[in-house]
Amino acid sequence: MRNRKKMKHMTLLLAAAAATAGAAALGTVSTDAGAGNGTVVTAQAAEGTPVQRGSCGTEAVYTLTADGTLRIAPKKGVSSADMEDYTEKTTPWSDSSVRKIIISRGIRSIGAEAFQNAYRVRTVSLPDTLERIGDRAFANADELTEISVPNRVTYVGRSAFAHCDSLRTARLPQGVQVIPHTAFYACRSLTDVTVSSSLKKIDTYAFADCPSLRGWHTTAAGGTRGVVRLPDTVTSVGGMAFAWDRSVSSVAVPKNTRQIRSNSFYKCTKLKQVKVASGNRTYRSAGGVVFTKNRKTLVLYPAGRKGSYKVPAGTRTIGTAAFRGCSGLTGVKIPNSVTKISANAFRFCGRLRGIRLSSRVKSIGSYALGTTSSGTMNLRFVLAAPAGSAGSRYAD
Repeated sequence: MRNRKKMKHMTLLLAAAAATAGAAALGTVSTDAGAGNGTVVTAQAAEGTPVQRGSCGTEAVYTLTADGTLRIAPKKGVSSADMEDYTEKTTPWSDSSVRKIIISRGIRSIGAEAFQNAYRVRTVSLPDTLERIGDRAFANADELTEISVPNRVTYVGRSAFAHCDSLRTARLPQGVQVIPHTAFYACRSLTDVTVSSSLKKIDTYAFADCPSLRGWHTTAAGGTRGVVRLPDTVTSVGGMAFAWDRSVSSVAVPKNTRQIRSNSFYKCTKLKQVKVASGNRTYRSAGGVVFTKNRKTLVLYPAGRKGSYKVPAGTRTIGTAAFRGCSGLTGVKIPNSVTKISANAFRFCGRLRGIRLSSRVKSIGSYALGTTSSGTMNLRFVLAAPAGSAGSRYAD
């Protein structure tokens, strides 16, 4: 998923009527205040001789001019229109011919893959009428630097901004309550994200491989360097949602979160603690480590910790992949209360040289112990366990 064709020279500004921008990196963007409609226009946008016209939706049309400006607008006499999707067909315009995109007022949705790989685009302007951004709409925009999504937008599609290597900041409006699968995947320069205070779900790989991410917050909460602060409304954080985000040092989980995966923060090598709000009815944290509310299962151990760890007495289960990818872990003391070590529990813990288990451990899942950081068997790993126990059988 990481290997892809590199794109060049693209700057994107998504502006709501209430958030007019100043000078963009590669063009000046202003609001047509005289028109009173909140449409964002670009200097010299109307110049150029039309070289191609056509339909891009039932009620939507496009015009491509000689200077590379692509304008999407409702048909004459139509007040609103939606672009069509391009998942199963090619766009009528050539990606290499487009240098500037203007979405006119009245357009409500951008079609899936509409501008994917339009690598020469330097400016994109969106109106306050926009409600939906389709799947992979602007994927692979390597020079994208800033996103401020218009206030009426309620849907941002899968991989909508994936692989935008130069993207630094992103602002999502209140209406976006779900951040879907791979929405910002591999935005490797992304440092700060502002999300809705009513956000409910962060899907799988949504912000994975964003190694520069240092602030993730709501407008009301403000940002703190290295902290991912989930809004109180978030109920679910998907697997690998923030994987490989090497600048994240702390995570704050609110009281309403009911589902968080052990690999939601996989390979976050600076993550030292995950704090769970005291009112959470599903999880609790002890010393920055996540457990189920009843303290019986260890769910998630921060991947950035180094040295050894003593599992608290009373813990019965080491959860699935709870320590997976903790490359700095050198030792673990398992109490006699533990009866189960789930699959992948200590997988990819390359510096972990051994574990001592009691006869009370009755179940050990696949790949739970003794693998290196690359996944091969660690021949130096020592598993000490009583003869005839589950530990000795696993060692055999």
